[in-house]
Amino acid sequence: MGPTRSEEAPMAKPDDISKIEAQAQKWVRLLFDVSKEFSSSLELDEVLSRVLNQTVKIASATEGSIFLLGERGQVLRSIIARAELPPEIKTPVVETVMREGIAGWVYEHKQHAVVADTKTDDRWMDFPDDRLLTRSAISIPILEGKAVRGIFTLTHTEPNAFPEEYYNVLGPIAEQASIAIRNAVAYTETRSEWVVLQAIIHAVREPILTLDNKNVLVLFNKAAADKLNLSKAAEGQKIDTLIQDQNLLAYLLKNESETEQVRLADGRIFECSMSKILGMGRVVTLHDVTMLNKLIDLVNDWS
Repeated sequence: MGPTRSEEAPMAKPDDISKIEAQAQKWVRLLFDVSKEFSSSLELDEVLSRVLNQTVKIASATEGSIFLLGERGQVLRSIIARAELPPEIKTPVVETVMREGIAGWVYEHKQHAVVADTKTDDRWMDFPDDRLLTRSAISIPILEGKAVRGIFTLTHTEPNAFPEEYYNVLGPIAEQASIAIRNAVAYTETRSEWVVLQAIIHAVREPILTLDNKNVLVLFNKAAADKLNLSKAAEGQKIDTLIQDQNLLAYLLKNESETEQVRLADGRIFECSMSKILGMGRVVTLHDVTMLNKLIDLVNDWS
């Protein structure tokens, strides 16, 4: 037997429905904006700061924080959305929270936590120097597989400020943050490798060209500039607009890892070696063997 009219839950008032719909539209807009932010830049701190500030505003939170963690759970960087928090106490506060507070609990259990009232939840820690009394919080792990790479937390000065339903929006934001962290790490590693490559190329005395996968000249050394008459403006240009010799151009466009002697129209001969760099393009080394070939021809003429 179903509930009688008197037992049924009261219907929501039109004003309440309007508020719910307005909040839902804000959450949808937040997810859209966050997605755009994460795809707009690989500068991780800058992007996470903007996302955190937007989320604090839409969620009507008092403050928010993101801790980026190392492989052993150590805090690498902390981003805090409340400007009035004294910078000198950020580090000890973060370390204590990770060791004894809500962030530490989230890290250990690898799941989100909603603190309805900090006065009755043992997972929360108050700090004497904190200017605002926190009464409720929601904290979410930023996961990469099973590893926790960060902790995302919102707090409020009033109890019960974060319904469990908030996780339906904040969870996807944490997932996008995880992808952004992976992309930023990969970008940093690639950039480091590129710096090393630049140093090596400029130290070599033989001509070296570096092309990307679209046949754009992205790097060359002084020897290449001298031998092939390339100016500094050549960087960023298509190789087929820079190399006039058709034999050398044909080799450069092959995009195959092989060594080959190439005779130029002016009589010079280069032994060309090409090496591919995964995800970046290829490096071509040109060894001038013109004199060597002339000596070989001379010896052959004598014999």
